Amino acid sequence: MRLKGKTAVITGSGSGVGRATSLLFAREGATVVGVDIDAQFGDETAELVRRAGGKADFYAIDVGDPEAVAAMGRQCLSSHPTIHILFNNAATLTRGAFEEVDFKDWKRQMAVNLDGPYLCSLALLPGLKAAGGASIINHSSIDGALGNPTVFAYSVSKGGLTPLTHMMAHALAPHKIRVNGINTGWINFSEGGIPIRLTPELARGGLIPENSGIKKATLLGRPSSVEECARTVLFLATDDSSYITGAMLPVDGGRSALTPGTFS
Repeated sequence: MRLKGKTAVITGSGSGVGRATSLLFAREGATVVGVDIDAQFGDETAELVRRAGGKADFYAIDVGDPEAVAAMGRQCLSSHPTIHILFNNAATLTRGAFEEVDFKDWKRQMAVNLDGPYLCSLALLPGLKAAGGASIINHSSIDGALGNPTVFAYSVSKGGLTPLTHMMAHALAPHKIRVNGINTGWINFSEGGIPIRLTPELARGGLIPENSGIKKATLLGRPSSVEECARTVLFLATDDSSYITGAMLPVDGGRSALTPGTFS
């Protein structure tokens, strides 16, 4: 087991990639500390880990709330003074082009998607330093790397994770803390029935349809499963990636491999 004896904190642990990563890390021997705004989803993930023989704690907080994150950090460190992995996965998305975005929605997406990883990393930093070798993984998006005009605020908030990852990698290298990120693309299903949670707005339209545009832009011609993303996170969390830091790894089925509009 590649994570035996290690403690991993996973935000957005209640569903999707967060739940898939929680279950995978537990199978690899880690103690999982879940963080999610939805207590029902988060408790369910923790219980699934325990039923499978793993160890799990859970904190129901909003990662966009600085005071809540600080309190979570204190509570977590009191129980887990050494933290080996932090997966900053929690996110929110509201559709809207540049002139359509409500400022309230803009601020919310910045708070969760960009402030959240920064705040959680700071709050848990004493435990990460105590590990004597730790890994932080930030979950960004191909929309942040290239931009998606239909999700303007989301793209900007996720795009900010690239310089945040670079700057944190520089700042934390002396403490043997590696910081990397993943840019995911078309995530649309689970290999094992893990729910993919949607905001009320997105739930009305369902998951991203397999329309010709996104399918054509994805070289592998299919969506990713949440488990495929989790396996990439595991790679960045283990010593298999011991010489990688400050990197943003595309997990997008080849969507960012070619210049858009140059092939048919």
